[in-house]
Amino acid sequence: MKAKSVILCLLTFVLGHSAFGEPLGTAFTYLGRLNNGGNAASGYHDFQFKLFDALASGVQQGSTVVSNAIAVSNGLFTVTLDFGPGVFDGSARWLDITVRTNGAVEFTPLTPRQLLTPTPYALYAPSAGTAATATTAAAAQGVTIVGGHTEVTDAVTRPVVAATTIGVARRSDLREKRAVRAGDRILLTKGLAAEGTALLARELGERLRALGMSDTELSACRDLLERVSVVPEARIAAGFAGVRAMHDVTEGGLATALRELASAAGRDLFVHADRVPVLPEAARLCALLGADPLGLIGSGSLLICCDPAEAEALKARLDEAGIAAADIGELGGAHGGSHTAGGPSRSPDATVTAFRDGRPVLWPEFAVDEAARILAGEV
Repeated sequence: MKAKSVILCLLTFVLGHSAFGEPLGTAFTYLGRLNNGGNAASGYHDFQFKLFDALASGVQQGSTVVSNAIAVSNGLFTVTLDFGPGVFDGSARWLDITVRTNGAVEFTPLTPRQLLTPTPYALYAPSAGTAATATTAAAAQGVTIVGGHTEVTDAVTRPVVAATTIGVARRSDLREKRAVRAGDRILLTKGLAAEGTALLARELGERLRALGMSDTELSACRDLLERVSVVPEARIAAGFAGVRAMHDVTEGGLATALRELASAAGRDLFVHADRVPVLPEAARLCALLGADPLGLIGSGSLLICCDPAEAEALKARLDEAGIAAADIGELGGAHGGSHTAGGPSRSPDATVTAFRDGRPVLWPEFAVDEAARILAGEV
């Protein structure tokens, strides 16, 4: 077996379901990258994980974790590690990993051992509930952290992360919303509304069960929280010259996001409401709670404004990556506002005109996000 190396990207460390009031456990989810001869490994591999108190030699801490037939795809793998209670006491810990191709006899040690810090020490602070290694998560996306502050207070009952981010890019790579043109297609990735569905399922589990939602359905809704990143589709879209603007769907749902896009672009938008994809989990939950998925926080979906000549190629590329995309409308003419060399400026008067079955329909407007409205009724 060729020598292998591993780049460990510890992105999430979830202790049971403590963020939602349940007891802490000692297991954590570990995401790593495995390279074989300088190339990303793929296929099934067996891993052995040990924890030591030193970079070399030292004393093993806790038990050995054996994970067989772990799927490695394009170098990435995920395992659940549990070295037992008491191993993270505030002292430095190094992860020792050996690996073999599934079915082989000999394990190959991966060197050097990987220093685990600071994520596992969430175990040492039970009030933390859920933690993440910001440094490695940032490194995975090419982000530099220049400062930070951590605080534990009884006034906050669950972890809260706030970030101020600054991006640096070549001017030629910038996608300015005012650069969109009449006739550009509007694509929506995935479907509505992943984050809002997961949030309400996690907060209102008993109410949803009483309304008839099964535990299997509830679990599927909660799991949508793992699908709220739009980085993969944004990276793909950025590779198309015909993509002139992108806008993520967040608070206020798609209804608000399209109005924001119209205002920033200074152009009217035309949307076909019957083409808007709604995730089946979201449709089920919204039906039970009397919510409109168009107004439910929709992190996980990205709006992409694209030259019609490249729209189908972009959709095909997204599909290859396992990301669904629907063509839900188009950009109209410039509307109001002042103009610059780059195009029309922000126009608060730009409108969203909706159609269903070819006939005009009212595009909804929400004073507050549907999740906020429903949760406010629970207080």
